Amino acid sequence: MELVSTGPVRAVLRVNGRWLLPSAVSADRTERSSRTTACQIVSDISLTPGVRRVDIHTSFDNKAKDHRLRAVFPVPYRVEDVAAEGTFEVRTRPVAAERPADVADWSEEPVNTFPQKRFVDISNGTTGLGVLNRGLPEYEILPDGSGVAPGHMAVALTLLRCVEWLSRGDLSTRRGHAGPMEHTPEAQCLGHQEFDYALVPHSGDWQAEGALVLREAQAFNIPVRAVVPLSDVSNEEHWGKLPVDRRHPREGFLSSCATLLEVEPSEIVVSAIKRSNTGKGLIVRLYNPFSHAVEASIRPGVDLARAFVANLQEEEQEQLFWSGDEGEPLHVGLRSGEIKTILFQ
Repeated sequence: MELVSTGPVRAVLRVNGRWLLPSAVSADRTERSSRTTACQIVSDISLTPGVRRVDIHTSFDNKAKDHRLRAVFPVPYRVEDVAAEGTFEVRTRPVAAERPADVADWSEEPVNTFPQKRFVDISNGTTGLGVLNRGLPEYEILPDGSGVAPGHMAVALTLLRCVEWLSRGDLSTRRGHAGPMEHTPEAQCLGHQEFDYALVPHSGDWQAEGALVLREAQAFNIPVRAVVPLSDVSNEEHWGKLPVDRRHPREGFLSSCATLLEVEPSEIVVSAIKRSNTGKGLIVRLYNPFSHAVEASIRPGVDLARAFVANLQEEEQEQLFWSGDEGEPLHVGLRSGEIKTILFQ
């Protein structure tokens, strides 16, 4: 373990380890192999001033087959349900799937791994922990096990799930196949792998502090990108000094402050900003993740004069009372969980 950066922009702690893992499943597929292989794993844990997240970047040299690699984060309390972001929603679900006393007639036993989009949050109402991810869509809440103290629970985030076959008919948790028995050796995910995830400790639940967990999850998945505009892209002197794409040069300078779109309150999720399919307007799609109605104000940063409610096919449904004069915002009501598409022209 070493402190690799202590600068004013970011502090980084590096944790370096070498794990001996079973090399594969045994020949009879009933247990892990007794043979082991060494795998290097490195995690950079970062803190940035003014950011409420603990960012973690993990690199792993995978030489083992037939295994699942997870990051586990214990919490000092127990809960009955957790909140996980989905598509156009934040879903509250039990920590474990309901399991009948007799599953003999079930094709597949219930499992306690669940899908997520950008975060899962475990909270007892007073304090909570948001576990954010970038492209890691599986989690499980562990009520016990290694590293979980009595009276505690843990969030397990799946980093790797390594398999050799698309489907097999000899699993103990399912009868028969779930699909074709195709050989998929690349699904063992051998070689160098990298993962990004983050932690957000907070008070209350995921909706507290202006939906802090959701806002941090959005920022974590859409990092800021810097671009240097050039006033004279034809000057060959620039090409060796700045990362400029010759195919798409940008002339002129940007103003010191500019806004493409401003939406309030900040808890409202903007899921799309794009040119309309007809090329004659700007599409803004947003949704309300809360369990109560919210009134949103939308202020475009470009000159537009009309606004319509549209369906998901971007067809005009209803013109809204708005002219865009003098930066006037458009006010729209959003029911709990409602998705709304606005066409600006």
